[in-house]
Amino acid sequence: MSWNFYEGKEKMRCFQMMIFLLLTGITVSGSDKWFTEHLFGTTCIESEFCIDSHGNPHCVGKIGGTNELVYYWKKNGSWFTESIASSASSFNRFEFELDENDIPHVIYQDFFSSRLMHSSKMNGEWIHETIESFNGKIKLGSFCIDSLGRLYLGYINADRSGVYAVKDADHWTLDVFHNDISLDNLWTYFNMALDRDNQPHFIYRGFHEYGEYIFYSCKLGTEWRIDRPDSRIESADGLEAMAFDNDNILHYVFTADGNIHHAVKEDGEWTIDTIENQGANYLKMKMKPNGQPGICYYYTDDQDLSYLAYAEKIGETWSIGTFRDDYERGFFPALAFDASGTAHIMTNVNIMKPQVMPDQVNRYYTVSEQTFSYENVIFDGIDGLNVSMAIDSRNYLYAAYSSLFGGELMLAVKDDYNWKKTVVDSTGFIETGIDLALDDNSVPHISYLDADNSLLKHVYLDVDQWKITTVDSTCYDGLTSIALDSAGVPSICYYKQSSGSLEYAVLEESGWVLEKVLDMQSGTYPVTLSLDLDQNDNPHIICHDALSDQVFYGVKNAGQWAIETLTNDCSSSAGVCMILDQSDVPHVLYSRSADYDQFIYATKISDEWVYKNISDFSSGYLPDKITMCFDSDNVLHASFDVHSSYDHALYYGNMADDRWSIQRVNSYSFQYSSIVVDSENTPHICYFANGLFHAFSVEDTYIKLEMPSSYFTPGDRCDCSVKIYYQGDADKFNGNLFVLLEVGGEFYFAPSFSDFDRYTLVVDSLTENQKIEVLQPFLWPEGAGTGTGITWYAAVTDQAATKLVSNLEVWSFGWGN
Repeated sequence: MSWNFYEGKEKMRCFQMMIFLLLTGITVSGSDKWFTEHLFGTTCIESEFCIDSHGNPHCVGKIGGTNELVYYWKKNGSWFTESIASSASSFNRFEFELDENDIPHVIYQDFFSSRLMHSSKMNGEWIHETIESFNGKIKLGSFCIDSLGRLYLGYINADRSGVYAVKDADHWTLDVFHNDISLDNLWTYFNMALDRDNQPHFIYRGFHEYGEYIFYSCKLGTEWRIDRPDSRIESADGLEAMAFDNDNILHYVFTADGNIHHAVKEDGEWTIDTIENQGANYLKMKMKPNGQPGICYYYTDDQDLSYLAYAEKIGETWSIGTFRDDYERGFFPALAFDASGTAHIMTNVNIMKPQVMPDQVNRYYTVSEQTFSYENVIFDGIDGLNVSMAIDSRNYLYAAYSSLFGGELMLAVKDDYNWKKTVVDSTGFIETGIDLALDDNSVPHISYLDADNSLLKHVYLDVDQWKITTVDSTCYDGLTSIALDSAGVPSICYYKQSSGSLEYAVLEESGWVLEKVLDMQSGTYPVTLSLDLDQNDNPHIICHDALSDQVFYGVKNAGQWAIETLTNDCSSSAGVCMILDQSDVPHVLYSRSADYDQFIYATKISDEWVYKNISDFSSGYLPDKITMCFDSDNVLHASFDVHSSYDHALYYGNMADDRWSIQRVNSYSFQYSSIVVDSENTPHICYFANGLFHAFSVEDTYIKLEMPSSYFTPGDRCDCSVKIYYQGDADKFNGNLFVLLEVGGEFYFAPSFSDFDRYTLVVDSLTENQKIEVLQPFLWPEGAGTGTGITWYAAVTDQAATKLVSNLEVWSFGWGN
C-alpha cells in the first residue's frame, strides 16, 4: 500500500496539486510510499481582490511558501476556497478580475512550461489556456476586462519586450510597444491602465541609449507614443499604481523620498501633490464609482510593526484612516470598491503576540468613514489541535477541526472534486475535544469544548443552519467522543473536571441527560477516551486515567454500567482508542507503561482480554492520538502519532487475519490524526502539520530518492539517484519524471541547475516491479549559495503531465562545513 497526493478524479488538476505539494516543503524521506495533500491552514501571502455585482468579495491569492494559486470568495456569510493552479511561477505577480457576469479570470505564468496562462471558471470548472510560450521570466503589469467582455493585458516577456495583449472572442492579439524594459525588479515599475476608449497607457522603467529611465507609453489609434513623464516621477522608488477616472484623466500614485505622491495627467501636463509624509509598502489604488481615487498601503514604524492605511480624495483633500494592532505586521493589501463606494481590503497579517508563536492570517477589512472592521479568513501555522474525520455513503469526506489562533470550530467537506470549509462556531475559544459523526443522511454532528466558557457543546446541521446546544457547563479541557444510535440520536462521552468523573450524556426529548460513569483519580487531569455503540445501541466506553496509568472499559446494559480494568500499565503520556467490530467485539490500542516503547493491541475473546505487542518503537517514543476504523472486509485500520520530546511521526497500521502491518506515513511534526475508509476500502487520514493535510493510498507506482550524504560542499560530486518502482500491469506505463531543486528559495530543474531549464525524462514501458536509476552523477555547483535547508523533489506524472501517478519524494539537505 502507498499513499498519494492526488485524488484520482478525471476532472481534478492532479498534476497541479503535485506541484503545489512539491513546494510546501513537507519532508517524507524514509517513508517510501506515504503521501499527502495539503487542505487548509496556509495563508495567501499575495492577493488580488474584486467585489461582484452582489457585493460579495472574491480574492485570488498565492499560498505562502508554494506556487499554488487559490480562489476564495464569500457567499451567504461563509468563505469558500478552491485551487486554480499549482504551478504559478514565483517570479512574477498574478492578475485577477471579474467580468460583468461575475466570472473570475486569472493571469499567471506557469512554473514548469514558462507559458503565460489565462484561467477562467466556466460552469463550475476552471478552464486554462496559453497566451504565449517563452523561455525565462516575465513581469505582469495590469489586467482589465471591458463591458463587452474583451480582455486586456500588459506584461514584459523574457526578452525585455513590453507586450500589450487583447483577447476578443477566442483569439489573443499581441503587440510589442517597447523593446528594452527593465526586468530587474519583478514587483514594480510596470503599470497599465485603459482609458474610456479602451486604449492602453503604460508607465514603466526601461532603457534608452545610455541610461535607465521611467517611460510613459500610450497607444493613439494604431500608433504607439513613447516619452518621459514629469521629471519628478523619475525619483519613484518602484511602489506605484495607475488608473483612469470617470473624466478620462489618468491618475498615478507612487512613493519617492519616503513620501506617497499622487500625479494627475491632464491635457498633456502632470500635476503632483503629496498624500502622506510616510513611506508606503505594497501600494494599491482603485477608482471609486464617483471617479475619485482610493489607495491602501502599509507603512512600518521603528519597531517593525505596521499600520494599515486607507486614503481617498474628497474634493482637493486626502482623507486618511489607519488601523493598527501593536502586535501585527501587514503585507500585500488588495483593494476593491462596491457599488456604494465602500472600500474593501484583503491583506496578509503576521500576528506577533507575546503569548503565542508568530502566525499569519488573511484578513478582510471593510472601511466606513475611515473606521475599519475586519474578519479573519485563512490562517497559517498549525491550524488547530484537534481533528476528527468521517465519510458518507457517497465517499464524501468530512473533517471537523479548530483554528488555533481564531479559536473557531471548522468543518471541511470534500465532494467528488474539491475541499470546501465553513465556520461552524466562532463563539468562545475552541481548540480541543472535537469529535465528528455522520447520520444516515450525511448530517454532521460534532461534540467539542468551548474553553473560554467551560462549555461542552453539541452542534448539528439542520438543513442549512448550524444548531448549537450546551451539553455541560463545567468542562474546559480534555477530549470528547460522540456516537449516533440507529435512530440518529447523539450520545457523548467526556471528562468532567469539576467532579473528576467520566460522564455520559444522551439527547432525549427533554434535552441532554447526564450521568456519571466513573470517578477518576486524575482530578483535573485531561483524560483520553473513546465511545462506540453496539448493534443494540448500548454504549461502550474506554478511558485512560493518566495519573494512575489505568485503562477502564465500561458497558451500559439494561440501564447499568459494568466497569472493568483493562490494564494498570498504560503509559501516562500515551493515547488509548477503542472500536467495536461487526460482532460487537471491542478492539483497543494503547502503549504499555512498563516497556513504554511497546504498542499493545487488546481484544476480548470469550469474556477474556487478550493482549499482543504489535510493534516495538525506539526507547522514549510513545504512540499517541490513536484513531481506528473497520473496512467492509473487517480489516482494522489505525492512525497514530509516535512522538518523543524531540520528534514526531505519523504512522498507519492495519490488521488482517490477526496480523498487524505498520508503516510510517510522514516524519513531519503533526498533531491529532483521524482515519476513515471509503467504499473501496481505501484508508484516508487527516492530520495537522502546519495546516490540515489529507493522506490516502494508491497501489501502482512510487519513487524513492537516494543520496549518499545530507551535506555537500560546492564542487563536490553528487552521486544521487531517483528510483522508480512500478507494480502495475506491464506495458501500460509511460510517464514523465520531474525533478526540482530548491536552493536559497530559488527553484531549478535538476540536474543542470540553470534558470527555467526544464529537465523532463520519459520512461517507456516499465515492466512489473522494475527498478531503474534515472539521474546521472553531477557536480554540486560552485557559488550557488550558502546555508542549509536545500530541498530536492521528484515525482512521476502520466505522459500528458496532467495527472500524478507516483508519490512526491522529498529530500532535505544542506552545505558541508
